[in-house]
Amino acid sequence: MIKNNQGLTLVEIIVSIALISIIALLFSNILISSIHSRNLNRERIEVLALATSYIDHIRTLDEGNVEVQEIEDYLIGEGFVEESHYYKLERADSDNFQYEINIYIEETLSNNLINLRVVAIPSHSNPITIPTIIRGAL
Repeated sequence: MIKNNQGLTLVEIIVSIALISIIALLFSNILISSIHSRNLNRERIEVLALATSYIDHIRTLDEGNVEVQEIEDYLIGEGFVEESHYYKLERADSDNFQYEINIYIEETLSNNLINLRVVAIPSHSNPITIPTIIRGAL
């Protein structure tokens, strides 16, 4: 039996390195895309949670019989700025997560209802709109 102990040629090593590089590049693109998608989803979930927490707190004002002025006072106390026809909150945290929450208040004449439209705007994603109706003061 004849043994060939010459090892691998330079061409075989270069081809194998090229194949490994191509496979690694494909996996890195998938990984980068997954991380980007995860960050966008995390941002949307955080801003959605903040927006719903404001809605929940407004619903609890005055045990469910709230007046528009009470809502406006609460929002200003929370750092919202009154714009022309809505209240706006802009924030950024240490992770460079920036968001904007806009709350539109519209008092309806029938049944003492107050229409709230909360628009949560993450910095790197599409706006999320949450419409809700709460009972106003009788």
